[in-house]
Amino acid sequence: MRCTAPAAVRALGWQYGASLTYPAVGMVVEILTDNLNRAAMLVRSAVTKAGGKMADPGSVLFNFKRVGICVLTGGDEDTVFAAATDAGADDVQPRPGGEAGWEVITPADAYGAVAAALREAGLPMDADLSGQRLMPLMRVEVSDDEAAETNDLIVEKLLELDDVDAVVSNQAEDVE
Repeated sequence: MRCTAPAAVRALGWQYGASLTYPAVGMVVEILTDNLNRAAMLVRSAVTKAGGKMADPGSVLFNFKRVGICVLTGGDEDTVFAAATDAGADDVQPRPGGEAGWEVITPADAYGAVAAALREAGLPMDADLSGQRLMPLMRVEVSDDEAAETNDLIVEKLLELDDVDAVVSNQAEDVE
């Protein structure tokens, strides 16, 4: 694998896609490394050993978009919605898993302005959970339990690697 990115960009971060042979599930691995070759080898090894198949760089990334997410731990819906939309947010959703609060989704370039507006409105924001991240454009249901377990194993093995910063998958969370 060759990377033509400048050394400074490689040292700051790198994204690599893992495409699985199951129903069109894609994963993007975000890596923060000082050694691109070592990180690529370790990621490839972890994906292969867990039963996955590596895709070419960029071949999975088109299924995701970078967004800003402000995680609020409180606030009523009307106040959050008004403050978020006035600041340029795209969407306001309840937090997943039934947790109290809201997720405010913004365009990546508007994240800072929206976060500042939410703070000015006095809304409690969890700074550790908020930030810019990749979000799948569409979730894929995986009905095969074995395939879902393999996908979960791949994510687990990737997150064990020191250079891996995040793993984002388009697999639907509600696997039965």
